Amino acid sequence: MDKKTVHFLMALSLVAFGHVASAKAADDVVEKQVEHRSDTRSWFPEIYRNPAMQWNRYRYSLNRLSAAYTNSRATLPQQLECGDKAAVMGEDIDAFLRKKKVSLWGTAHYANGKTHHIRYNETTDFGLLYPYVMADTIGGGVSRKETYDFMGGFAYHKDKWTVGVEGRYTARLEYRTVDPRPKNLTGYLQVKTGMGWSGLFNGTYEGGLSVGFRRYKQTNTLEFYNETSRPAVYHLTGLGMDYYRFRGSYTSTYYKGLGWDATMELRPVAPRNGVYASLSYRSLSIENIISDLNELPLTKLELRHQGFETGYLHKGQTCTWGVRMTESYSERRGIENIFGSAQDNIYPQIASGRQYQENRWNLSGALLCQYRPSGTAVYDFSLSQHYRHIRETYTEPWRKMASSAQASALSLKGMWRMKRWLLQTSAHLDYTWNSRCSMILNGNANESMMTPVYHRHAFYGNNRYDAGLRAEANYAVNRHYSVFVASGWDYAHYMKTEHNSLLHLSLGMEF
Repeated sequence: MDKKTVHFLMALSLVAFGHVASAKAADDVVEKQVEHRSDTRSWFPEIYRNPAMQWNRYRYSLNRLSAAYTNSRATLPQQLECGDKAAVMGEDIDAFLRKKKVSLWGTAHYANGKTHHIRYNETTDFGLLYPYVMADTIGGGVSRKETYDFMGGFAYHKDKWTVGVEGRYTARLEYRTVDPRPKNLTGYLQVKTGMGWSGLFNGTYEGGLSVGFRRYKQTNTLEFYNETSRPAVYHLTGLGMDYYRFRGSYTSTYYKGLGWDATMELRPVAPRNGVYASLSYRSLSIENIISDLNELPLTKLELRHQGFETGYLHKGQTCTWGVRMTESYSERRGIENIFGSAQDNIYPQIASGRQYQENRWNLSGALLCQYRPSGTAVYDFSLSQHYRHIRETYTEPWRKMASSAQASALSLKGMWRMKRWLLQTSAHLDYTWNSRCSMILNGNANESMMTPVYHRHAFYGNNRYDAGLRAEANYAVNRHYSVFVASGWDYAHYMKTEHNSLLHLSLGMEF
């Protein structure tokens, strides 16, 4: 997909959304912005995984078109596999349209950027596919990445019933023009449908159910133009291990995955006070196949995630408050296939076994408060406490890394309306403390691939903090259109002496 096609699709989406939105009379654009920026609309985000729950998320339609620039730099990255410096330019459309019983929403995103010094990883979507990625000891250089992301959905409400559908497609192209030269192309399709019924507890609560389907694919190739000096290519299997038998020059692989998800929700019928609750489950199975060896199925990754969120929200004239508890458990299982002697470059599979496993458990509680002293000012405050535990193991030889930590987070936000102006500022501080990490490494290690393991152990074993500031100024040209400029800055400090900073700038219009 070339840039002209992307820009045409984004412009077409904007025109289509704008035409529908203009058919609905509503209050001025500043009032719409105040509603959409209110933190009370996102205090229980898991509820909106069900597309049927989106239909009355906002009263007013609002569309946003923006261009953005992001720059990040690290003395030493939090993950060596993700690079230490990045610069990205992007364009975004975000729209929500409300008309009587129907709501439409969608996003379109294009980004083009560079990332420096990616090491020990030549595969895109490292966070999704770990540990089964391709790697070498050189890496580095400048990697270029393009991202295309389109999402759209609709919901229809009649009587006590609501139905909704949402689809999303994300594609990425990542490559490097110096040895080693990865060229990766990914595609991720997600489709889900949901329903809601507002007849629970004498019509005071709405219950919802949704199911979804997802499909993932990636072609991952690595080339070397220098024929006299080619490093070994490793197919990693976790905690410094790699598939020794296929170590060397097999540099063409691909991934294919299928999965599903389901959710269940309970919430008050708007605008009542009450309890919110959601339960979600996601599953994705991804095969890693070596194309160079007649489509040899090397490994299989099984991902499972369970999440639960509940809380209470009380809406008042000047003060709205809420409490929230969130729990999540994620499991990552790795299965390695075993092959017999090759015949005509075909390896017969003779067995398979689970070797790698990672478990993540998070538990958090939050206190939320919004204060409206007048019709021109809104203040949001949130305080949360988290417990996080990660356990990573490899069966033969036995290896284990286990970490745990407490995290405290504080967030402040303010909005002020002054005639045609809407000014917004926010700040957050996250501090991770009581960090502990232990590691057991049996067997002979491939020392060339142990550096990221030691790095991860050091990162999880030390306290760290993250702080950020954001500001945005909106000016209403008339009752229907406004222009804005926004900036954001984040700073992270970790591993005692390392740090990372990120700058984000954007401008655009809303209507």
